[in-house]
Amino acid sequence: MTSDFKEAVIKIVSHTKPGDWISYGDVAVLAGRPRAARAVSGILKREKDTLPWHRVVGKGGKISIKDPDLRRMQITKLQQEGLSISKTGQILKS
Repeated sequence: MTSDFKEAVIKIVSHTKPGDWISYGDVAVLAGRPRAARAVSGILKREKDTLPWHRVVGKGGKISIKDPDLRRMQITKLQQEGLSISKTGQILKS
């Protein structure tokens, strides 16, 4: 993974606004590496203390984090920003 890619991911995620979300795949495409969604996840995991990581979700607006504590934290943060989440972890359209 290049530092240019990492910097692009950080910039993209940093510019998401409260109440918005973007998929890992979309971040990868915008950062210039369309097949690097998992790398985006890795970057966010390492940078979670400084980025709004909770606004990055799986394809189609699905919460994809497996760790139960992080999953709850992500859902809570998204709900605090005004998003509705189904019991299955799908972001609902408002």
